[in-house]
Amino acid sequence: MSTERWPYAIAGTGGLLSLTLVGELFVYVSVSGMPYSGFPIGILTSVPFVIGLVYGGYWLADSELPSERYDQVGRWWVGGTIGMILLVLVVNIQIQPLSTILVVGTVRWSAAIGGGAGLLMGILQAQAILRGIEAEKARKQRQQAERERDNLEEFTRIVSHDLQNPLHVAQGNLELLREDCESPQIDTIERAHDRMSTIIERTLTLARASRPISETGPVDLAAVAERSWEMIESADATLQREGTQTICADSDALQHLFENVFRNAIEHGGDYVTVRVGVLETGAGFYIEDDGPGIPDADREQVFESGYSTAPENLGFGLSIVRRVVQRHEWEITVGENDDGGARFEIRGVETPDD
Repeated sequence: MSTERWPYAIAGTGGLLSLTLVGELFVYVSVSGMPYSGFPIGILTSVPFVIGLVYGGYWLADSELPSERYDQVGRWWVGGTIGMILLVLVVNIQIQPLSTILVVGTVRWSAAIGGGAGLLMGILQAQAILRGIEAEKARKQRQQAERERDNLEEFTRIVSHDLQNPLHVAQGNLELLREDCESPQIDTIERAHDRMSTIIERTLTLARASRPISETGPVDLAAVAERSWEMIESADATLQREGTQTICADSDALQHLFENVFRNAIEHGGDYVTVRVGVLETGAGFYIEDDGPGIPDADREQVFESGYSTAPENLGFGLSIVRRVVQRHEWEITVGENDDGGARFEIRGVETPDD
């Protein structure tokens, strides 16, 4: 039998048994002189198991159990059915001679009871095995996350110390060189140093944004947005706060998110861009939008990829950092267009202290 057909075979057998049991009960009520006084008791005791077979079959088809576990459940069902039939027949033989009516009735009742019990055992065992598999998978994922965290810490140490220190030495010596001589190459070297410093800073931010969140706490959305705005070069750009909310988040990581979305808006919208931060109408998240040129539909799936940027001078790390912060909080982010035609980022799945 095909693996996917097990649930329908079980439910179908339960439905067939229910019809035969109803017919059997009707015959018992209509016809007098039935030789087996326990006849209606067998029917009544098997009714819950028949219902369990029908329900269990349909439940199995829609359950979270993978289809490869259906064979295991099916074998328990068949084993329970056959085992109960044989057991009841053997017991009845010891009590009294078996008639045709008694055999037919016994097979029906025992098939219902044994099949229902076997189905239940099969499902419970399959679920237990599945929980064990998921627990092992979770353990391996934790180990992998720990290894990645250790590697990330090592990477951060190398970038922050082994690269920044030589760069600072080079920048210091460049200033001394500027005092001793004049050369257009000095400005070129200085721009290269600034570029390197920016790359190191953004790389460190990206690495920190990838760290697992150890603890979240109540954070005022507007307060973090205001603090983040003060940390960037906003020129003549404007921040508007349209409502606030206390959410559960890692404050530092949330600040990274705001800083990079703000910086992205200024880089693409110009020095006079207006950025708005507010709470979604559903209350389960917040948005950040601007009145800049917006993000074309064709680019909206790629803007969160590391290194992607429409401006050659940009590193393309900003929105990648945003996505990693969102993923660490198990939120969801979408990018679209607001009424002004500018970019609008919506972050959903956010929890509040009341939740």
